[in-house]
Amino acid sequence: MLCHLFNASSIPEPDRFNNICLIWECAIVFAAATGRTLVLPPDWKIPFQNLGENYTYYSFDDLYPLDDLVKVMNVISTEEFLGWEVRRVG
Repeated sequence: MLCHLFNASSIPEPDRFNNICLIWECAIVFAAATGRTLVLPPDWKIPFQNLGENYTYYSFDDLYPLDDLVKVMNVISTEEFLGWEVRRVG
């Protein structure tokens, strides 16, 4: 079974860094607790607003230890998930 969240968390929006991180942390915990496969988000940068108008951008890999995640749960990329869905739906 797959666990994926393609909702507001998958759309990069400024000033929502903590919300985006919290959503993905919940998805990681949910997938691990239920034995589902975690589908990683597409490759985009999460904006974090520093003091003033400057932004620092982080990728999913910067924030979460993917090497450790794959040791304890099934993890696939968005591309793998979409390929699987195309074959399944046909």
